[in-house]
Amino acid sequence: MSHCVLLNADYSFLNVIEWKRAMCMVAKGKVQVLQYSDRMIRCAEGVVFKLPAVLKLIKLIRIVYRNRVPFSKRNVFIRDGFRCAYCGGERVRLTIDHIIPKSRGGGQRSKIAWPPAVPATPGRAAAHRRRPKCISRSRRINRRFQSF
Repeated sequence: MSHCVLLNADYSFLNVIEWKRAMCMVAKGKVQVLQYSDRMIRCAEGVVFKLPAVLKLIKLIRIVYRNRVPFSKRNVFIRDGFRCAYCGGERVRLTIDHIIPKSRGGGQRSKIAWPPAVPATPGRAAAHRRRPKCISRSRRINRRFQSF
């Protein structure tokens, strides 16, 4: 039906919301109406309300991670310039190598990843190239427990 623009307390854009949610926020006193639309609604008691078009929040919502680039295979390749992080060579078929495997506390979306061009071959030398111990131990974060 009708949508409203929701702005943060510093007038930055947050979202577009439905008119029902907007009216609830106006009734609770969480927003300030900056502009009304031409549409009106009538409640069961016969009271007529103007629908808001632009709303501004009273309290500021702090958005921390808005400009973060999403972690994906393509973005890792773009970040590293489609080059191997180990030898610096360019390859056509690159793969993602996670420094910390899941079994050792890493996750699927680990931020410590680079594309290796070195094939995963059995042997001590290949395992050393795939997972350098100095990087994996120095950047490991235990995310299971909250710090106080």
